[in-house]
Amino acid sequence: MRGCDATAPIALRNVREAGVDLAGVREVGAPTGVALIHVDDAGENCIAVVAGANAEARAAQVPDAILHSATTLVMQLEVAIDQVSALAERARNRGARVVLNAAPAHALPAKLLNAIDLLVVNETEAGVLAGAGATTRTLAHVAGASPRTSAQ
Repeated sequence: MRGCDATAPIALRNVREAGVDLAGVREVGAPTGVALIHVDDAGENCIAVVAGANAEARAAQVPDAILHSATTLVMQLEVAIDQVSALAERARNRGARVVLNAAPAHALPAKLLNAIDLLVVNETEAGVLAGAGATTRTLAHVAGASPRTSAQ
């Protein structure tokens, strides 16, 4: 999905120059999704996310033909979690490798955790997934939620 605002052409140019195939990108009647990052004097960040066009993305828009053993599907949570979960499960069943960056922080259903190969989280996201506790213990808990996920 791409927004229908002045930010969309800039974002598309950047990903096109990085070699991303944009054949399946469609414009929707919403602004481009953005994340604004504020870093305080202590180096801590605060990220405000506006989903924009990302909120319109649907798992059914990804054709089965591109989900196979040579595919690595990378997703994040600016798309509705039920859509992320449905696509992750479909991709897993078709042999694709599934990578989830669990940002912005959100609780994840077991069905989704079981469909991913690599879970990318920061300290805040790990805390949301496992509850309060030390980072090492939190990551170990999250890693134990899926037989194919490990903490490094």
